[in-house]
Amino acid sequence: MMMDLPARFLNHSCDPNVGVGNELNEWGSYDFVALRDIAAGEEIRFDYETTEHEIGAFSECHCGASTCRGHVHGFKLSGDAIYKKYGGKNIAKYLLENRA
Repeated sequence: MMMDLPARFLNHSCDPNVGVGNELNEWGSYDFVALRDIAAGEEIRFDYETTEHEIGAFSECHCGASTCRGHVHGFKLSGDAIYKKYGGKNIAKYLLENRA
């Protein structure tokens, strides 16, 4: 999946403050939705494993969250844990449709 702006400039977090909507918007992209209140000036972060089937650019996570998983592999390898964490919500629809 090719990420469009602004997603290409958002960092990953294992404890994100935004997630993706489950449906594509009218432009064929996913909208970001707040998962909790976001303070003014707080960095916007999302969980890369909710949009990426595989992540090859890096695998170690250093997001600093108290719940950091220590790795970022993508939904292919972490799908069960990601599905459980988000209750099947805020995960790209194409990942859910291809979930084995």
